[in-house]
Amino acid sequence: MSYPTVPYEPQQASALVALINSAYAEWRSLPRVVGVKEELPPLTVGAWEEMLRDGQLDPEGIFSIWSEGRPVSVVTVRVESEGGQARLGYLATAPEHRRRGWASACLANALDYARRAGAHTVQPQRFVDSRWESACRFLEANGFLRPEPEKKDITMLMDVEQYEPRPVVVPEGYELVNFRGGDEAVWVGLLRACFEGNFPDTFFADRFAGRPYDFDPQGWFFVEHNGEKVATQGLRIWHDPDDPEQITGAQIDWVCTLPEHRGKGIGTALLTACLNYGKLLRPRPLVLVTQPFRKPALRLYERFGFRTVRELRVYTRAL
Repeated sequence: MSYPTVPYEPQQASALVALINSAYAEWRSLPRVVGVKEELPPLTVGAWEEMLRDGQLDPEGIFSIWSEGRPVSVVTVRVESEGGQARLGYLATAPEHRRRGWASACLANALDYARRAGAHTVQPQRFVDSRWESACRFLEANGFLRPEPEKKDITMLMDVEQYEPRPVVVPEGYELVNFRGGDEAVWVGLLRACFEGNFPDTFFADRFAGRPYDFDPQGWFFVEHNGEKVATQGLRIWHDPDDPEQITGAQIDWVCTLPEHRGKGIGTALLTACLNYGKLLRPRPLVLVTQPFRKPALRLYERFGFRTVRELRVYTRAL
């Protein structure tokens, strides 16, 4: 059975936002495994209208089904201007109206629209939390695949209350130092050497200048060898934007050692230093993000008490 979707009209905004918030409440109710206070805050009508104005939402790509004067399912899709890529934005069905085919009907129309607009593939706009099983099942039942899952991000969590501080053991010939003013360019250079991607000279300022409370130099470290910085790792401290004195969590960030200095215990020393400092602050949660194929790193994190709590799934489908 097919179900007709209705064209988007501005007066629908409030009802569609309420539907999306109702559907996404299931995911927001899961235990928090990020440092920020809210990983995806509830949507507002103002934010919805702003996304329409700046092109993050395409009014022609909003497909919804209504019953008794209110929406019961909605899917949004946007086709990027280059590359033949379409992005699913919101995909929501009222919990009490699921398993009736309405979400699949909205999705089918959204995919047809993307195809006619020239897209060759479609992906959700953001990752899908593996703990949100109903969303994962729906995408997989509708032909979405997860290419190279071993290379996609996972979140690992540890209970900082169970961690016992320990001595930081740095290999002979190396020295552990804190981040100091003027080290920003060196830090960016290390990232360029360790990670794929183009890191601009302004990357440190772009990342932290607007939110100085996220960057605490006491929890950010380098390892030096003959006066050269060869590794870095930091503990990003998240604060409540409404109460900067309140810590909402922390994350091990930007784990980086130059290839020629790996395998000597530098990573262990850096992680120990970060966690020793974290113990003083007792952030909850304390997490890190890595990828499953990084087996040596996973073993190191697990020895320190981290455990994998979710996959940040990246789904895609050919059109």
